[in-house]
This record gives sequence, structure tokens and C-alpha cells, in this order.
Amino acid sequence: MVILITVICTTLFWFLSKFLWEEFINRRNRQVHITKEIINEGYEKVWDSLSDVKKYPKLYPGWVSEVEKIEENYFKINGQYGNIYKAKRELGKEKGIINLKMGPEVSRTRLLSLEDNKTLALHIGERWEDFNLVLWFFYKRTVDSDFKNAKKIIENK
Repeated sequence: MVILITVICTTLFWFLSKFLWEEFINRRNRQVHITKEIINEGYEKVWDSLSDVKKYPKLYPGWVSEVEKIEENYFKINGQYGNIYKAKRELGKEKGIINLKMGPEVSRTRLLSLEDNKTLALHIGERWEDFNLVLWFFYKRTVDSDFKNAKKIIENK
């Protein structure tokens, strides 16, 4: 009987520790963060909004305060915390690709047309080598919040 209780307790402890490790340690340290929103508008309207960098201060207020077009597909982006980025926009409308290259960072957004006049918008953020854990956590929260804001604006809510 003692052996059976020991086996059960050990097994429970192992499963619990594995769950905690996966949920609270590994998830926080992942190198990729994916944000997704289903926007209740057609592909064209969502594309027109998210591919237009000049609309970013309104769509993504947690990240962008001002955008200046330098030349075709090149922009100067002022961040909310004093960061200034020179960004190169790369678009692929047929495949729903919206990329902004800013030094080592690439902001990747993907759009997929869904049934019932809806569009799935995905943002893929990657944590690069020098990005500390606290900033990474803040980055993920800001991106999630900004995408919810963009959804509301595009849906005119």
C-alpha cells in the first residue's frame, strides 16, 4: 500500500511540475509571439487599413505616435517612447503579406480571407537576441492591445 501511494504521489508531482514548467516558464520565454484577431470586415477593407503605414498611429497607438513617408515604401516611424525607426514596407496583397523591416526587427502581419465577409489578421513578433525578458513581456501585451484597437477601428466600433 505504501508503495502504491508513493507511486501515485510521485506521478502526480511529476505531471504537476511538467504542467507548471510548460505553462509558466516555457510560454513566457518563447521566441515568437503570435497575435490574432478575426475582423468582421472583408479582406479589401482590412488590407487597405493594415497595409497603410500612415494609419498606424491611430491603429497601433501603443507603438506608433507619428509616421512620415520618406519615399515609396520607406517610412520614418516615431514610437511612443522616443524610439525612431526607419522602416521598409514589403507588401504581397495576393498572399496577405505586410512586412515592416526596421533594423534587426521585422514586423510581420498576415491576412487571410474567411467566410461571411471576415478576415483573419495575424501578427508574428520575434524576440531577437538582445531583447530582455521584461521588454519582451511588455511588447507582447502592447501588440495584443494594439491589434484589438485596430480591429475596433476597422470595424468602426
